[in-house]
Amino acid sequence: MKGKWIVIACVVFIGIGLFGTLIHAGSAWAQTKKGVLKIGVCGPLSGAGITYGYAALAGLELKNEEIQKAGGLKVGDTVYSVQPIPYDTKYLPDPSVTAVKRLVYEDKVKIIFGECGSAAAMAAQPITESNKIIYTINTYTNRTLSPTTLYTFRTGNTPMEFGPAMLAYYRQQFPQAKKIGYLYREDETGKSMLAMQQKNAPVQGFEVVPLPVEPGTMDLTPLVTKMISLNTDFRRAHVI
Repeated sequence: MKGKWIVIACVVFIGIGLFGTLIHAGSAWAQTKKGVLKIGVCGPLSGAGITYGYAALAGLELKNEEIQKAGGLKVGDTVYSVQPIPYDTKYLPDPSVTAVKRLVYEDKVKIIFGECGSAAAMAAQPITESNKIIYTINTYTNRTLSPTTLYTFRTGNTPMEFGPAMLAYYRQQFPQAKKIGYLYREDETGKSMLAMQQKNAPVQGFEVVPLPVEPGTMDLTPLVTKMISLNTDFRRAHVI
């Protein structure tokens, strides 16, 4: 009888040991689950604004390298690697809409960033907002942010914030100056920047002389020459 209880006790202890081993193995497996976080990158990878588009893409790729060297992006019990999915929007509205639709409906991303064109971002924004996609942009128009655009975020300051300070600096450094020649792209970005200049420049006693630039214009020499002929004291441009 005594031998029987010894056998039973051994079986119980072995069972407990195996159960603990399984729990530990299961815990270790849970801690090493792998996942992929897909992040869309929409921006001009060709044409006007190409430097901004590639800067956004390169920034994500560099950060991803850091994350992987640190062991991945750990969220809960899963370690994620980041997969950038880039699309060239050419700094234009139509390609931006097409790119965002593919990212949302085909690639199934939940985060998109990189767009620097105001017109491009505004065209795609209804898609990102209605699908609750985090949309981080670097645009200059103030029309992309409002109480109703809950999922759109801007990555940095714009001339809306630092423009008045720049104009005040110009006035302080060049008290005799009167005219500011302003080259602006004939789209949402350029028009919003022109409106900002026309609002703030008179506060410092400047007159704004606007010269529109059609999207796609490569040679600005004729416009710069015209601007000089109008006796402008400063020449500014926003044509990217």
